[in-house]
Amino acid sequence: VSQLIIRHDSKAFIMANDYANLQINILDNAEIDIDCQDNARVTVFDYGQNTKIKTSGNVKIVTSKWQK
Repeated sequence: VSQLIIRHDSKAFIMANDYANLQINILDNAEIDIDCQDNARVTVFDYGQNTKIKTSGNVKIVTSKWQK
């Protein structure tokens, strides 16, 4: 299991394959493009109001608010 944090004006392309299990936090104005293949699983926790998320494969998106 791996955890990534993507924030500010960052842009990221993420490829998960085999049996990878990723948890991604996205905030602010960040943009991500996720390609999930094979038996991999990706969960995205979307805390931003202006985030952009593009996905393919087994990706679950959870929308929430950041607790300070």
